[in-house]
Amino acid sequence: MNVQAVLKAEIRRVWVTQRRYWFSTLTNLIVFGVVSVGAWVALRKAFFGGAGFDAASAALLWPLVLASFGIASDELKKDIELGTIEQIYLSAPSVLRLLHLRSLVSFVETLAFTAPMLLIGGYYLGWTTLGRWMATQIVPLWVSLYGLGLILAGLLLVYRRLGTLTNLLGMIVMALAVVTPPARGIWVWLRHLFPMVGASAMSGWPEGWWLRYVAAMLYLLVGAWAFRRLEAKAKRLGLIGKY
Repeated sequence: MNVQAVLKAEIRRVWVTQRRYWFSTLTNLIVFGVVSVGAWVALRKAFFGGAGFDAASAALLWPLVLASFGIASDELKKDIELGTIEQIYLSAPSVLRLLHLRSLVSFVETLAFTAPMLLIGGYYLGWTTLGRWMATQIVPLWVSLYGLGLILAGLLLVYRRLGTLTNLLGMIVMALAVVTPPARGIWVWLRHLFPMVGASAMSGWPEGWWLRYVAAMLYLLVGAWAFRRLEAKAKRLGLIGKY
């Protein structure tokens, strides 16, 4: 698979889709614009009230969580609904690699939609604080949730529909993001193995923060392994295309 060619094709596909379904694109821009204005008002009030960091992390975290956790299953669900899932499995040497590229493009697309919120966060938090938070919390969190989301994508191939499972797990992740783990003893190191716990905390460079990247790669590898196992099961049972 020519990664560069596939990446260009995916970018073009997203661009064509956004233009073709212009009303949906416009609606999304309006919604994120309204949310950005609301975030600006809330952040301004929260900072004067002394709770600005918590408000900023809450406003910036939720779209990134939604963009990472369910993206793989959402992409496969679109192919199932459009009836193109068989063509993908007939033409793509590796559907998993295709999902990686699609998820990367989708993440960049989400960053484009949430750019106003990021600019507001950078203005109030300071660009150094925002960059440190992105590096120590958000990037490993996104990779971890994407890895777990691959399991959902595999389950979708086998069971065809997941119902509200993705939304439910997303809400659990958001709840874990505001949990403050103990900052003493073995928890100082152990908490980094669960990047979704305490992700909303905008601290400095926490001790052992690099372990979050190690944990993120483990989640990604486990997710890829589980997807391949579930994908093989779906193929063995002849479920691909029978949706």
